[in-house]
Amino acid sequence: MSLSESAKKAHQKLMLKVLAYSEAYIFVLEAEKMSLRNLAAIASKGSNENVDDTIHGSYLRLNNILKKYKIRPSQYYRSILFVDLIASVELFFVELIKAAIVEHPQKVGDSKFELKEVLRGLTVDELIERCANDFIHKLMYEKPEDYLEKMCSVLSIDSGEVAPFWPRFIEAKARRDLGVHNNWICNDLYIRKTKGLLGIQVAKRDEILLPCDRDYCNEVNGTIVNLSKTMIEMIYKKHS
Repeated sequence: MSLSESAKKAHQKLMLKVLAYSEAYIFVLEAEKMSLRNLAAIASKGSNENVDDTIHGSYLRLNNILKKYKIRPSQYYRSILFVDLIASVELFFVELIKAAIVEHPQKVGDSKFELKEVLRGLTVDELIERCANDFIHKLMYEKPEDYLEKMCSVLSIDSGEVAPFWPRFIEAKARRDLGVHNNWICNDLYIRKTKGLLGIQVAKRDEILLPCDRDYCNEVNGTIVNLSKTMIEMIYKKHS
């Protein structure tokens, strides 16, 4: 499969995930509203109706569990959706880079193989794929600006065209890391990662940064759509 074909397939997968994120976001909010309305109606009637085995009972139990974290069920689900969305963008980048390296192995420069790998009878394609995986692994630990430059260099596209969307993605990625590793509480690492990013407001230490504000989520979604579209259009123009 050519780079342009692989890019098209990866982009389609990402756009489906963006669409699913948007719809699931709305679904979660509306489901919470529905449960609260129904529970309020039951309470107002003074009914002894047993809701334990219903969706409303499940909502009450989940709400009680999450109280110690000071978040609502809808916030909990939306934060999970956000983590998945950012992971999907990273996978999109990985698929593009891997496809580019497989098609143009010289992009990774010199690579070393252990003798046992050669003796094991790995094919040229398998060795190239291993080079691609090694390159991607190292790239993940680069500074954001270096990651962008090296990724665009491998794809033979202009990083300047992608740059306007990069600060918000880097902030979203840093916020995702907060959720995974620090319960969405702003720390020094997040501040260091986002300090100086164009157009990004600096958060305060210990501030709760749940990704649940609708305007914020719409901005992140829009950034992902525009970033990926820009990259794909340049890849098509360069490699088709």
